[in-house]
Amino acid sequence: MGKNGNSNVNAPAVELNMTNVDLNPNASANTSNDRPMGKFSRRISNVSTAIQMKFRTTREEGDFTLGCLKLFHTRTRFLMMVLVLLCLASVWSNILTFNFAVICMAPAHSVSNMTSLNGTDEKPPIEFTPRQKSLLTAAVAASALAANFPVVTLVNQFGIRTVFSILGLLSAVATCLIPTATYYGYYYVLGARVLQGIAFAANFPVIGAFTSKWTYYKQNGLFVSVLVAYVQLSPALTMPVSGTLCTSSWGWPSVYYAHGIFSLILFVLFGTFFRNSPGKHPFVGDVEIKKIAVGKSECSKEELRRIPYGPILKTASVWAVWIAAIGNFTCVNMMFLYSPSYLHHVLKFQVHSTGLSAAIPPFLQFSIKLFAGFTSDKSKRATDRLSSLARWCHK
Repeated sequence: MGKNGNSNVNAPAVELNMTNVDLNPNASANTSNDRPMGKFSRRISNVSTAIQMKFRTTREEGDFTLGCLKLFHTRTRFLMMVLVLLCLASVWSNILTFNFAVICMAPAHSVSNMTSLNGTDEKPPIEFTPRQKSLLTAAVAASALAANFPVVTLVNQFGIRTVFSILGLLSAVATCLIPTATYYGYYYVLGARVLQGIAFAANFPVIGAFTSKWTYYKQNGLFVSVLVAYVQLSPALTMPVSGTLCTSSWGWPSVYYAHGIFSLILFVLFGTFFRNSPGKHPFVGDVEIKKIAVGKSECSKEELRRIPYGPILKTASVWAVWIAAIGNFTCVNMMFLYSPSYLHHVLKFQVHSTGLSAAIPPFLQFSIKLFAGFTSDKSKRATDRLSSLARWCHK
């Protein structure tokens, strides 16, 4: 045949060997213009096609287009971890606002602040006695302790998405109401603090429920350490922000309003995007679901309700953990709750400097805790590898 005949014979081979492009699969056929290909060109085309097919089949989702549609691909659990961390920190920050704002509520600060906010002279807020300040601090812990068991039951029944969203919004509303409650009297503020404590009761059950559902078993240490680090993250952010707001023209009420509004936004996002199970989340693909499911066993709601409190209370290691936790939180909470008052009233720091100085210790603790969580997972893997190597050497 002539030259044109050879072109027609090779045309199907050209279309078969050209690289398929996702956006325009017919682009290669349209641009080839039925030109003949030599052996070298065919080999290049075959290699290109093989590389692309290998790339597409080894993607975690198995399909290029599907992988693009999954916004966070196989890392959605990390996004959820950050969201939960911020929500936990927000609840704790709402509690810490009182311990900082109280140093700005002296009569000299209060009168000037109310004049600048409303343009009128109003009576200053009540000035709390040392005993009242202690009771307002203790009310949070007492109400959190009393609400702990009911909150655990609700979490097991309805999941953390519903329970934590409601309690987080409760914390936000209570925080925003404290400036108004301060002008009505001590007991109104006490009621708002009790509501903050009830909301705080959900924090540790949320950590346990989240890590049991969303954590890949090789990243347990990282996830737990990150979430528990909310204890340090909150004062590291709240103290300098509160110091800046206290010394601004908005005055001490803005400390409560800013934290309350931020909590409101966070928990609306949490209720919208979070799911109790990764399998129900629209951003989680099959590969991530299978990865998270490794080493996990399914429990029914009936089994979750039957918490073995008796055996737990009889376990010595549980008591050891509790005693260590009491010692840890006694020191940590004393520093976080009372450092603003100590720095300002005893060491005579200015309000803004008090906020910055009080944030340094928790920020360092937060950094160390993240590092410890990361290294714990890595060290466990290294230990497992060394154990496997030792067993192999002894064979």
